[in-house]
Amino acid sequence: MKNKIVIAFLMLATLSTMVFAFSWGMANVWYFSASYELDEWTKKGSIQTQADYESAYDAIAKAVAYDPTHPHYLHMQGRIVLWGINDGFVERARIDEVKALYLASTQQRASWPIPWIDLAYLNNAEQGLNQETWSYIDQALLVGPFEHAVTQGVLEIMLTNWGTIEPSRAPLFFEHFAVAAKQPKILKAVLVYAVAVGRKNLVCSQLKFDKEYKAQKESWLYKKYCRA
Repeated sequence: MKNKIVIAFLMLATLSTMVFAFSWGMANVWYFSASYELDEWTKKGSIQTQADYESAYDAIAKAVAYDPTHPHYLHMQGRIVLWGINDGFVERARIDEVKALYLASTQQRASWPIPWIDLAYLNNAEQGLNQETWSYIDQALLVGPFEHAVTQGVLEIMLTNWGTIEPSRAPLFFEHFAVAAKQPKILKAVLVYAVAVGRKNLVCSQLKFDKEYKAQKESWLYKKYCRA
């Protein structure tokens, strides 16, 4: 009798492991399918068709269905819905769904900084640089102070709101600009954004007058974005 119980237990454990492995594997396949679609949108700068959006959303929805607590899947689902909203393929009323998905991702892995900075971007776009937005920025800085996406996010959000930022918060901008200046890819993104939001003088004056940025002042980035 004992042997039968042990065998039954082992069979059940084996079956459970197989089911888990299958679900994990299928979730991963669908996640990478959605990730590929999102990368394509990023390269092209937009979603090309409704079918493209639905293909990506269906893929990430299946990944979440197989593994509903995976932070990366939840986060990507939020990003895909946001792309759909911004490009006009999804009704704007679903913006709350995006926020809920980002928050769910942070609940599953609070130490991952990307959803926190995405929450800051989202809340800034919807409500401005209020205390809630700052709370997301602070959390992103707490768990990912050296993450490039966090550096870029902090700078872009602060550039958008520069005229209304409290003096006590202003040093944060210059601190992270010093980090960005050492990374050409981030510096380019910040310069492009500064020009787009009318804050070119703020960024370019740092490069022009601060001796710390002598090398950056002589770079092609400075010539292209600050002398134009």
